[in-house]
Amino acid sequence: MSQILVKFADDHSADLLAALGNLVAAYGDLEQVLWLTPKRILNVTLAEWKKTLAKPEAERRKKLSSRLKSIRDTYEKHHGASVPADVDELLREAMVVDEERHGMIHALWARDMEGDVVRIRLGKRRPADVATVCDLVARVRRSRDRINEYPWTQPQKSIETA
Repeated sequence: MSQILVKFADDHSADLLAALGNLVAAYGDLEQVLWLTPKRILNVTLAEWKKTLAKPEAERRKKLSSRLKSIRDTYEKHHGASVPADVDELLREAMVVDEERHGMIHALWARDMEGDVVRIRLGKRRPADVATVCDLVARVRRSRDRINEYPWTQPQKSIETA
């Protein structure tokens, strides 16, 4: 097993730090959209929806996989039909960007012995460039927007899978 020698660094470029900040903000937006999706499926007010929850704040802290299951369950129960393929794709896309975001945010960002920025996750060197982070930001935003724009109260309609 080879070693990866790194030095902790706090002097990352402004572009990298901005991209990571954009990732955090975009993911927060996605979490909010996912948290509100069951309410949107039921087509009720926020106050009405919160009354149906045993612990509204606990609902906010659900892991993404549990939240996606809740969305699927709410959709199936409310519409009396299984989740259509386009909804399944939207939820799968959210899971993929969640896993990638987790790998970015919970990684070691450092410099190798030559001074180049490195990202280490689970003992492996990962891409650590601004473009990689910006690509993920764009995909998180796309997932957020597609889920937010989906006509949850009208199951016969679907969005295009662009």
